[in-house]
Amino acid sequence: MSLDPETRSNTVVYRIEKAKKTWDDALFCIEGKRWNMASNRLYYAVFHAVSALLISNNIPANTHRGFLRQMNFHLINNKKLMTPEEGQLVRQLFGMRHEDDYEDFIDITEEQIKEYLPRVQNLIDKLIRITTTATTDNPQDSI
Repeated sequence: MSLDPETRSNTVVYRIEKAKKTWDDALFCIEGKRWNMASNRLYYAVFHAVSALLISNNIPANTHRGFLRQMNFHLINNKKLMTPEEGQLVRQLFGMRHEDDYEDFIDITEEQIKEYLPRVQNLIDKLIRITTTATTDNPQDSI
């Protein structure tokens, strides 16, 4: 995905806002005790935050598995912007979301969701901070 600078900047801002709104959706699902849907929203909140950082670096990811590969290669291994533990968190959320979407009789529990909440919130906040700083400091350059 090679975007012109203005489109890239607009897409990054959009993805950050989408991450925030999706986080709010997750909290709404938790209030309603909709644990499976909350797991979906937690994954997508992180997905949008990581996607914003990837896009700000002009790194394409066309599928969810491609997204995970790009995250591992660029953000964890090369640039060290995410820790291996944060990468593992994203993969766990992806696995939980994927299992709920494609398997039968999956019941995610309150305990599972509440275990993830502080870690997901910290990761989203970190990713938004990194992306926003990089975009405002050097909107034309990669991190």
